[in-house]
Amino acid sequence: MLMDVPVSLQRKCLSDTNPQWWLTPNLNNVCPEINFACCEPFQVISEKELTKFIDIINKNKSKAVQYSRSFTIRGIPEIDEILGCSNLEMILSKIVGIELKMHPIKVEHSHVNLQAKNEESAVDDWHLDYVPFVFVILLEKSGKETVGVNSGRLCTKDFGDFSMKPGEGILLQGSHVLHKAEMCEEGSRTSLVISLVPKNIELYDCTMVYKHRPTYDEQSIFYDFISYRMANIKEMGQNILSSYHSDENIKFWISRIRDECMIIENCLI
Repeated sequence: MLMDVPVSLQRKCLSDTNPQWWLTPNLNNVCPEINFACCEPFQVISEKELTKFIDIINKNKSKAVQYSRSFTIRGIPEIDEILGCSNLEMILSKIVGIELKMHPIKVEHSHVNLQAKNEESAVDDWHLDYVPFVFVILLEKSGKETVGVNSGRLCTKDFGDFSMKPGEGILLQGSHVLHKAEMCEEGSRTSLVISLVPKNIELYDCTMVYKHRPTYDEQSIFYDFISYRMANIKEMGQNILSSYHSDENIKFWISRIRDECMIIENCLI
């Protein structure tokens, strides 16, 4: 079991810095529908459980693939199993105020980012995610006892920079909040990134998948992705049949079906 959300947990909304947040598209030209930016760090993994996660990652380090700025391990079965049997979805749904679920695409469930010791660049630069929500848990951090820049913070544009302790996590609407993970000066940093989507298919899921990513089994990822999108289209079609008496409702679901088809087409280009 993961630790529950503190009653006093502070949340930040997109409207805190942008009164017209719902009219502001991201880089994929998608406007947000949920007025949530991020939460402050909170303890989600106990010290005892943290040791288990670190042991699992150490056993899988040989699977790490180097990107331009860090090493990444995707799809560690033992971690996905722990998360799948946990109360994670319930915990994070409380924070946002809507039901969230683990990403339906298996390879997107979670990945581990590793900053090797003596690395001189940040784990990643400023970016938006290609999945709606991410929950970032710091698992390990070492290095100089610095405060501020190069202390391994998770930084956001407009919503603050957060120092985290091992076992703490931050939930972000990463598709609409610019963020980056800093390096730990003269040390290392290991974080677990968990991807989530809204359970309600009325809410737009901006997830994209891309060809030629070094950690992807392309055949598997595209099969899972198209299966997920087609399941959404099927459910949307059923909603049309059950609401044929309302023209506005039908128009809404037809628009959503069109969006789903466009996403599939864009990912196949």
